[in-house]
Amino acid sequence: MKSIKISLLMGFILFYFVGNIKAQTKVGLLAGPSMSYQAVLEKNSTSNKNIENAAPIVGFHIGGFMTSNISEKIESELVIKFSQQGAAFDKSLTKSQIYRYIYAPLSINYYPVKKWSINVGTDLGFLIHTKRAPKDNIFDLGLHAGTSFNIIDDLSIGVRYMHGFSKVIEGTLTDENGAPDGEFSFRNRLFELSLKYTLHTFPDKK
Repeated sequence: MKSIKISLLMGFILFYFVGNIKAQTKVGLLAGPSMSYQAVLEKNSTSNKNIENAAPIVGFHIGGFMTSNISEKIESELVIKFSQQGAAFDKSLTKSQIYRYIYAPLSINYYPVKKWSINVGTDLGFLIHTKRAPKDNIFDLGLHAGTSFNIIDDLSIGVRYMHGFSKVIEGTLTDENGAPDGEFSFRNRLFELSLKYTLHTFPDKK
């Protein structure tokens, strides 16, 4: 199953590149800080116990992007990036769990005005390193929304929020007698601030 998912991811990326060869395309680099935490979802619990969301920690991301014009005001964007994120599991922030992912977000960017865009899309992440997460939960699927502003022609700044749906950590709740009483799972939540620099535009600017 893991090999099938990896093959689908690579096929999706290849399809994106081939399908946008003839469109005006920009390629570049992006990087910036991030703040992430993990939200807990409980299921079938009858007790009064509540597991709190894991506290946020600061991380970073770095990668490359490719944007292609669909129309005058709409473009598609594929990003391949490394993201260091995680969560803290106590108030002193000393028991934090770090996750390192490779993400491939795909966005549709809409420009209401020339230099400002609204961005929505999907995220598919592949976990490459952590110390504690179960090996089965190596994929992270989510949706994101954000906005960006072109400072100059080749430089822009943007913010985005990613809402993960995959179970990063999961377990069983117990009642006062230690008997099973429902299930819980933690899922990624991520805020990013990115600085993006365009290296080249195809075809070349006139």
